[in-house]
Amino acid sequence: MSYLPISNQAARNLTQNSTHLSFPSLVLFALPFLTMVKVNFVGTLLGSDLLCLILLPILLASGQFHVKQPILPIIIMLLATWLFAAMVSDFVLDSPMRNALRGWAKIIFFAITLSVLLILVNMRQERVFMLILGYGIMLPLRWVLGTDLFQSSGSFFSSTSWKFGTGFGLTILAGIFLSAHFPNAKGLIITALSPIHLLLNARSLFLTVFVSGLLTSISIRIASIRARVATGIALTLIATFSLPIAETVYGEMTSSGLFGQDAAEKYKAQTQIDGGIVLGGRPESLISFQAIADSPFFGHGSWAENIDYRIRYFEALEDAGKTVHWSALHKSLLIPGHSHILGAWIEHGIFGAVFWLFILLLITRALYSSVLGLYQVVFIEMLILTKAIWDIPFSPFGLHGRLTMSISIVVAIYIIENCKAADKSRGQNV
Repeated sequence: MSYLPISNQAARNLTQNSTHLSFPSLVLFALPFLTMVKVNFVGTLLGSDLLCLILLPILLASGQFHVKQPILPIIIMLLATWLFAAMVSDFVLDSPMRNALRGWAKIIFFAITLSVLLILVNMRQERVFMLILGYGIMLPLRWVLGTDLFQSSGSFFSSTSWKFGTGFGLTILAGIFLSAHFPNAKGLIITALSPIHLLLNARSLFLTVFVSGLLTSISIRIASIRARVATGIALTLIATFSLPIAETVYGEMTSSGLFGQDAAEKYKAQTQIDGGIVLGGRPESLISFQAIADSPFFGHGSWAENIDYRIRYFEALEDAGKTVHWSALHKSLLIPGHSHILGAWIEHGIFGAVFWLFILLLITRALYSSVLGLYQVVFIEMLILTKAIWDIPFSPFGLHGRLTMSISIVVAIYIIENCKAADKSRGQNV
């Protein structure tokens, strides 16, 4: 098996290279579009879930696909541990069977989707490219077709629709275009354009795009593993100590009205809550920590519901200056878990959190390999990694997460394996 990085010629060669139109490439390109198809069965299943369910036994039995993918056995083992913990949690807590089945199905279909993606990609650069291309086109297309979950929130450029799909998808497509036409300046151009997301009140998307563009621009090729580790530690320390300064500068700019009155009012409300701008903007996380402390080992069961935590959540929203409709309290009694890690921990205890901590470390390793290793960094890959590092601690593992997070893991493993292969070609011991 050869490990080849995505080159800046990938977009340019799309119509010239027949491997882009192979069966695996076309399936990978099509899978993101199938997330717009929904079927109600044991909760909600996506068209991509059903196709992967059909494909997995075919791929395993055909003998024509390399099913022993790097790191996949470890991930499947951790997913199996999470699933077992979920079953134990639901039996101990006597969760309603419908909720239990939904919780187990979420883990099972995630494992199936990830396995299918890794087997189909098989560390091939053109297949990774087609997967990301399909993902990038699908995000704005679902708004155009009226299947966006946030369709009713306003226009194509409204902050909710933009930050949860359309903006990210268009950034992927812009990155592909710039890689084809401005390969040496794509990172700088993306970084310069990233404030557009701030003007549209999509702060997390701005941060993701800004950091991705910056890291793409400053990536360093370091052959020595020891020097790479030392440089990585130094960069981490610099970034950590720079965060308070960046938050202060952002606060002054936002408070002055530079990004609009809505952004200024939102910033003021969030900074009045303990935890600063990060936790202040996510009062549900404060409730999540309390729920975890109350039951750290078994959790509260799949699709855990508890009215006391919901009341605390509504109170936290009021403290954040948001309008709360208490009459809607009983529409959903789910314990808030606005995070991949915290949500899994709330539902199924510590073993759900262990899985996501491993994935976070895996993606962080890939990010450092992109910046400091011998692998040639590509913006769209950096963007996928940076978004995943943000989503795991700060965003819920929602319905579309089975595919989107699988894409992130596939990209991370692809980069790690490319970096290892490049190190070996230089005679490094990894």
